Amino acid sequence: MVELKVIIITNYGFFPAELSNFQLLKSLPYLKRIRLEKVSIPSLCNAPIPLRSVKKISLFMCNIGQAFGNSTIQVSDSLPSLMEINIDHCNDLIGELHNLEELHMKKCLKLHKHLPPSTVDLKQLRLVVCDEERAKLWEPIKESFSGLNVMVAKEDINLNWLQK
Repeated sequence: MVELKVIIITNYGFFPAELSNFQLLKSLPYLKRIRLEKVSIPSLCNAPIPLRSVKKISLFMCNIGQAFGNSTIQVSDSLPSLMEINIDHCNDLIGELHNLEELHMKKCLKLHKHLPPSTVDLKQLRLVVCDEERAKLWEPIKESFSGLNVMVAKEDINLNWLQK
């Protein structure tokens, strides 16, 4: 289990399940990807040892607002190698990910007026994939980034892929 590279945690219950002891993931030195579905993360930054190898996190229907709150550890210190984060159907967002290069965000309904101020600190960000409403939020700050590409995700609802 020490050589585990990908971990997927899925809650099939009706309500989000609280994920505790997240800091135990620090014992997986080769962990590259984390996918969480329908979980609530009370604290992610309490791990004294950062998750240095994690490059991608996918969050689907997660409550992550408290994950980095009340912590003396910066998000970028806790996840120093994070390059990509996918956020789908989440009602809150995290910031301060200075090395983040790619951000996928869909159905983040609380982001309807403006992006958090810390968004402009994502200086390495090169690609944002989001819905049309969120894409408009990037327009006022797009010039703060060099080479940022904001793409609107197209919903292709068909079953043609089943024929392959």
